[in-house]
Amino acid sequence: MIWGKRRFVCLVTVGLLIAPMPATAAETIIGPITHICRDVTTDKERASLTLMWVTGYVSGINNLQKPDMLLGLDIGAIIDKFSDVCLENPNWTVLEAARSTVARLRIDYAKKNMKPK
Repeated sequence: MIWGKRRFVCLVTVGLLIAPMPATAAETIIGPITHICRDVTTDKERASLTLMWVTGYVSGINNLQKPDMLLGLDIGAIIDKFSDVCLENPNWTVLEAARSTVARLRIDYAKKNMKPK
């Protein structure tokens, strides 16, 4: 239990140190990006860690762009969308599925907010 608290404090500290850094486009993505959807949907431990990463990835993309495609949604909406993508494309990597999740959420947002002519 102590190790868990220390780890949490370390992660929060690192997050606070990184937070003030300016956001710039980069090619490096850290996380389970090369895991395959098929493996994620069959391994509960891998799934929970991957879903945490995906929600952070999607939220980060959303935070850097307008409009706010996540407005009115919750974490479950991201997880459901990602799960749908993975189940439809079991051979995709987590990164491919996460990017497709972002695209689908943008499409859903656009459809919901289209003004009738």
